[in-house]
Amino acid sequence: MLSTTNFFNNDVYINDNGEVILKRREHLNTKISYYLLIKILQNITVYIYVMTFLFFGVLCLSMLFFICYTIISYIIISLVKTLNIYSVHDSELLTIIMNSEKKVQCSTIIILFMIYGFIGF
Repeated sequence: MLSTTNFFNNDVYINDNGEVILKRREHLNTKISYYLLIKILQNITVYIYVMTFLFFGVLCLSMLFFICYTIISYIIISLVKTLNIYSVHDSELLTIIMNSEKKVQCSTIIILFMIYGFIGF
């Protein structure tokens, strides 16, 4: 049984066992709609913040991939032009014509790029 003695305020009661009972608050309809509107606006704000963060993350990642692709393609083009490597297109086969000296130069440059890449990353 709840005792009617109230030591704190109107929302707190103490029963016969000494347990504290909190009375549920009753909101007016205007307060409920106001709090609901505030919560919806907070959720929309967080959603917009997270989505813009993810969008710019994906945008920066795609720019990084594009920059890496262009750097690698220019490195390959410059290697082909400096070593005078010729390619002959057959019907289904691509053959690269180079002598043994150019093969050694090309493999050395590729090995140096791989070592530099592993040390750099």
